[in-house]
Amino acid sequence: MVNPIFLAHIACVQLFILGGIFLLLRSRGIRSRQLLSGIFLLCGISLLMAVLSRSDDSYYTLMRTIFFPPTVVITGTFILTLTLLYIFEVVRPGWVGWKRGAGVVLPWLGLTVLYHSVLRIEGEPVRVLSDATDMLDHIHEFNVWFRIPLFVLNLVYLIAMHWVLFHYRKYYKEWCTRNLSSPDNMDISWMTYFMCGLLLISVFYCFIIFRVWYWAYEAHQFFCFTTFAYLLYKGLFQENPYTENFFRETMNEELAIQLNETGESPLLKGTYTDHLEEYKMIFEEWMNERTPYTHMDFKLLDVAVVLPLNRTYLSRFFNDGYNASFSQVVQDYRIRKAQEIFEQDRNITVKDVAKNCGFISLSSFHSAFLKKTGLTPRQYKNSIAVKQAIGS
Repeated sequence: MVNPIFLAHIACVQLFILGGIFLLLRSRGIRSRQLLSGIFLLCGISLLMAVLSRSDDSYYTLMRTIFFPPTVVITGTFILTLTLLYIFEVVRPGWVGWKRGAGVVLPWLGLTVLYHSVLRIEGEPVRVLSDATDMLDHIHEFNVWFRIPLFVLNLVYLIAMHWVLFHYRKYYKEWCTRNLSSPDNMDISWMTYFMCGLLLISVFYCFIIFRVWYWAYEAHQFFCFTTFAYLLYKGLFQENPYTENFFRETMNEELAIQLNETGESPLLKGTYTDHLEEYKMIFEEWMNERTPYTHMDFKLLDVAVVLPLNRTYLSRFFNDGYNASFSQVVQDYRIRKAQEIFEQDRNITVKDVAKNCGFISLSSFHSAFLKKTGLTPRQYKNSIAVKQAIGS
């Protein structure tokens, strides 16, 4: 009978290698996808090498009996290190260059090299521990006690990953609202679910290295497969609201905006205020005549075509002129356009209306329309039909 751990290994190998190749083919120059592709391929190759070099089923049986194995700790920390770099790239693209990336990886690399170098110098093989008592008996040995800082580093990377995600998620969402008309496919709330999956993986990872539960390895592999399959799916469709290398110089959003500012320099406050009503008239005429909001990728900087303002003042223009964000103003235009279409064409489908008005998905159109009018698009369409039937 084939060992279940071996089958779990094979499933994960296929997921990581095929997923990595698919991500690379669909990267389109997006660094976050390229980085995620590299993570998948490295994990897949390392797992494949483990499978090819350990064909004897006795090895997979032995995996259940080893206590606190350094190889498992080092490999798990390496995967967390790469995942941390990916999260950085999603929430703050461009900040992780070669130097900063090396700074993130260096603690893991330094401890790993030091551990194996000392063992080689002393001519010792890696000591195999059977249980906690065995570990305490040999805790004075470098071979054993140095595994503790290796494990602590694993926890540090895991905590850092959660901190980065939850600290910057608020700023990420605010940026999407201010700068994008259709931020649906750029939302990163899904990463919260991924982090929950990662926590489960980490729990069973601890169960494995400390031999808490006999079936921990199978559970660990199952959650690895499902969590990273979810990450693969989301990573393929995740779009980034920032330009590539937007945070190259800093993690601070305000400073990054200044460093990446395009267009004319900000106008004087008095000049901007004096022209606010004029800018509103120009903007509304442009929106009504050219209907740029019907394009799904319509964004804040597109307004610079008709208004002589940079990104900072364009954002202020909507706050000062409409007491709303850019995305809220655009959404109002799209809803009004949808209402016009429903009144003009009784046979058009709700899906076609959503597409013609610039909504990125039918669900986002449904929720936005319901919030604005108190009716679903279908209910509104039916009410128009009833009114027209009565009027005729």
